[in-house]
This record gives sequence, C-alpha cells and structure tokens, in this order.
Amino acid sequence: MAIADYFLYADLGRDATYSHPLADLSAYVEQVDYTFGMADSFDEIAPPSEFTAVLRDPAFDIMPERPLARYFGLLKPGLAVRFQSRFQNEAQTQYTGRLRDFVPTPGEYGTRQARLVVTDVMRELQKAEYAPTMQEGVRTDEALQAVFDDDVVAFPYTALPDTITAFETGRTTFEYIGDVHENKKQEGVSPWGYIQDVVGAEVGGRFFWNPKTARFVFLSRRHDTETLVSDTFTGDDFNDADADYRYADHLINAITVNFIPRDLGAAGTVVATYPSLPLTVSNLANFRITMRYRTTVTAVGQIGIVAGSGIQPVAGVDYAATDETSGYGATQDRTDRLTVTASFKGDKVVLHIVSTENSTIYLNTLQVRATPAYTFDRIQVSAENAASIAAYERHEAEPLQLLALDNRDFAQQVADSIVKKSGEPIGRFASVSFAGNASDRMMAHALTRAIGDKITIVHAAIGHDSDYIIVGQRHRIAFGGERPHRVTWTLFPAARTRYWRIGVPGWGELGTTNRLIL
Repeated sequence: MAIADYFLYADLGRDATYSHPLADLSAYVEQVDYTFGMADSFDEIAPPSEFTAVLRDPAFDIMPERPLARYFGLLKPGLAVRFQSRFQNEAQTQYTGRLRDFVPTPGEYGTRQARLVVTDVMRELQKAEYAPTMQEGVRTDEALQAVFDDDVVAFPYTALPDTITAFETGRTTFEYIGDVHENKKQEGVSPWGYIQDVVGAEVGGRFFWNPKTARFVFLSRRHDTETLVSDTFTGDDFNDADADYRYADHLINAITVNFIPRDLGAAGTVVATYPSLPLTVSNLANFRITMRYRTTVTAVGQIGIVAGSGIQPVAGVDYAATDETSGYGATQDRTDRLTVTASFKGDKVVLHIVSTENSTIYLNTLQVRATPAYTFDRIQVSAENAASIAAYERHEAEPLQLLALDNRDFAQQVADSIVKKSGEPIGRFASVSFAGNASDRMMAHALTRAIGDKITIVHAAIGHDSDYIIVGQRHRIAFGGERPHRVTWTLFPAARTRYWRIGVPGWGELGTTNRLIL
C-alpha cells in the first residue's frame, strides 16, 4: 500500500505566491476530483478541465457571508487554486486553475460542506471574439502562439507577467492563415474556433490545458512517434471491470476532406468602402467607425488582409469632404479640415475621424486599401481503401473539416493516410483504471504520467500487446485513512500512427504495418 500526502492552496493574496497565512485549505478537504486532457481517444482538442474539492465546514469557517467566519471575504471567483501531492519526499503540482464557483451547504444541524469548482481558462477562449492577423508561411505552433501574443487570456491574473504556452514545433506550414472561417458574415471568430481550425490542419496534433504546469500545450503530429515508452503494464495492473476494451470500433476505409483555397490580391487594392455616403461629420467631430472588408471577386467567401499591408488613408484619394452633400456644383473642398487614421484588423478596419471644421461637412469618399487575402468556397477531396471495403464493407467517417488548410495535395495526402492507417480492425483499450495507492510503482505513475506519455499494455489473457498514448486523465482522491487515489487514463492506440521513418530502428521497414509519415 502506498500513501501520498495532498495539499490544497488558494492564492488569497492574489499575487500567485500562495503565501497568505490562510492559503492552506488542506485540513478542510474531504475529497477531490479532477479531469483534464481529451475526452475521447481520437480527440485533438481537449474540453475545459475541471477540479472539484469538497470541504468540511463544521465551524462555518468558510461561509462567505458570515462576518465571523475565518475565510470571510477571502474565497472569491477568479482566485488561483493549486493542488499538490507529496510522495517519497517529492512534491508535485497536480492541478492549477482559477476558482469558478464556491458552493456552500449551510445546514445548521446537518452536513456542513462547501464545494470549490476550479477550471482552466478554456472558456474564455470559447466566449471571446478574436480578429486574427493574416500571416504568411507560418507553422501551426506559430499560428497558435499569435492568439496568446494578442493577450486574449492571461493566467492567473492580468496584472502579473505570465508564460501560458508550451508548444512543440508544428509540422504543417500555412501558405496563408488568419482569415475568418466560422461564418460568411465576417463577424469575427472565437479564439476557440480559430484554434480548432489551426490544430485540425496539423492532422494528428493535440491541444490542451496542462494543469500541472498551468500551460496550454500543443503536441505536433510527430509527438507520438518520437516519444519513448515510459513503462509496460499487464492486465494485473488495471481493474478489468473498469477497463473499456473495444474491437474494430475505429475502422475507416472511406473519407472526405474539406479544405478552403486561398489567394492574395494586389497590393493597394480597395478592401473596404463606407456603404452609405455621404457621411455627415458634425462640427469639430471626433469619432470612430468600423468597416468590414468587402470584395467583388467571384467565388470569394471571405476576405482578410495581409498583416502590415494596410495603407493609412490618403487625403484626396481615400477620403474627401465638401461643405455640400452632393460634392458637386458650387461646393467647397473641406478635405483639409479632416484627419483620418486607420487601425487594421484581421477582418475589419477601424477608422478614427477628426474634424477641425466649425460647421457640418460631408465625406463623399471614404475607403481603405491593403493587400487582400481571399478565401474561396470550400473544396472536397476523398479517398477509399478498396481492399478494406472488400473485406469489411464500407465504413465511411464523418467528413473532415480542415478549414485552415488550402493545399489540395496535402488534403489528398491526409485523406489517403487516414484510410490506409485505419482500414484494418484493431483491438484497443479506450481507457483503463487503477488504484494509485495499490503500490509505490502505481502511485508514482498516478502522480507523474502526463498527457502525451506513451505506455505499453500486455494482457496475456486476451492476447493483447500494444502501445498507447495517454491523452486524458480522471482522478478521484478521498482524504483520510489510506487516501485512496483512483485514476482513469483515456488512451489513443499508437497502432493508428505507425509510420515509416528513415534511419530510426523499428520504424525504418516500410511494409504493411508502417506507412509514410506526413
């Protein structure tokens, strides 16, 4: 039997030091549950992680509205919360997040408890609006990093410097990236939608919150093949009753891949014009307007601009004003009474207009110029594995949406690769569970294994011997006594990423089990 110690801290000083005298909540904890990583074996983007702690409160110490409570006024949404373990004299952080909900149970005579719900900042990525910058020739990791360089989210507090990403080098390079994919009304995208498009184009990458390091992590499609096995497990290591073993459930022998062609226009193209001229400018006005980019190019679904290509409006060319609405006849030019400056975004431009005229004047011309990036209507490619269809009938996957991808050849390679590597049925463990406190060895695995680690499972009774990538984790720990620690790992079968790589032992023999790597 292996017993670890566990500690729960709240950053009551809001300085990311956890040094407040009351920061340690460990004495109140009854049970913790936390989940992070992928929800399913074949997911590429993880849902928001979550940590829940049930706290005992016999003395009403943590009631939020009781002035005499020990924690009165301290446990507030947004606080950073850290859960740590200590085993064999080694301390490790197991979860770091932000307090989302504090739910007391104020029973006067019954159970007195409170529940702390802690999450990562994924929900902020889902809710915010994001106008990505158009970029050329960037990798997937560089395109992802741009989201965080734009300060869409900060952790734990915006006032503190932070490094919130840990990205591997991406293997897909975008000719152009940063246009809008979610809709054709050009109302911007959520950071989450943009990240989904970018990670999808990696074709085998993963994106998730690592609560151990408080970082967003991106793993490239080469990660699985370049990771060494950390340990081998037998059927005796896991609880068979809780194992999720499947056979032939992920057989794909036909698929369609959707992608979106892109192209650049000429430098200095008019990309936005004010739609309702003349625009009335009152005396000494100072205001801003927003214009979405527009184009008349046939078959273009959306338009963005190349970063840095926007031209500041030129008087007499991009804007012109008169003292009459028509701009014709006995009018006087008032263009010199205006200044117009532009702030270019990924899908729109914000114009700042200032008038020095003491009377009303009228803008009869108002436009902006830049190098446009055209996004055309989506195109499909498809692939079939004829031998697999003949042997197992047709198993067609849902169409794959690679909306950040614009290369037909690569899209076809993706489709071909999927039906080749998934055209044969396999047996796999979708998940396994074990008691971490069953032994020192299993406790060490419970506390140290990370998303992206590789393991081998050998189950002699069913004739199974295969490698897996840990892609998701669930933990439940009861405080007191032997502190039972139940762990469930969600697993991705490495057999679905068996590639041929020159000069690497075990990967260099091209044949029926090895395939050319993307």
